[in-house]
Amino acid sequence: MMPTNIELWTYRLYQNDCFYFEQVLQPSYAGPGGESEPQKNPVMVAAGKKAAITKATGTYDFEEHLDYAGSAELKELATAIQDFILKLDPKIEEAPKKNYVAYRTSQNIVCMEIMKQKIVLFLKLNPKLVTGPPGISRDVSELGHYGTGDLEITIHSAADFELAKPFIVQAYQAVGA
Repeated sequence: MMPTNIELWTYRLYQNDCFYFEQVLQPSYAGPGGESEPQKNPVMVAAGKKAAITKATGTYDFEEHLDYAGSAELKELATAIQDFILKLDPKIEEAPKKNYVAYRTSQNIVCMEIMKQKIVLFLKLNPKLVTGPPGISRDVSELGHYGTGDLEITIHSAADFELAKPFIVQAYQAVGA
């Protein structure tokens, strides 16, 4: 290859005319006279390599998260939530992480934590503008929590899930369906 700076990007166009850009290939820089960019800190390089190995080898799946549920009813409810979210759009991806399961297109829409006696959803909605279902939702924008999303909805039953459905749809639409 000739020493040139070439960038490769991929993009998605959503129905609401929003673009999502993702860089696939970064250019390799060689300055005038062929000198390369400044040396990197070896400690930071080692830390980056360790993080990359951990990320590459740390795989999780939805079934592992189901094992946290304390009852068969809660497992069925978690599966129903999963089905509902994935059926909103075929572009929605399920991304299980260590502590939660994320559902995303260009960014996370909903993060689901399955616990022993409840399921907690974190929706990508601004709780100052959207009031969640009373009694089962709260603003967690100022609290630390796993996943992304500032509106928390706690689900104990199928009735709670029915109350949460319109908010899940609203979060999907807000991200750029």
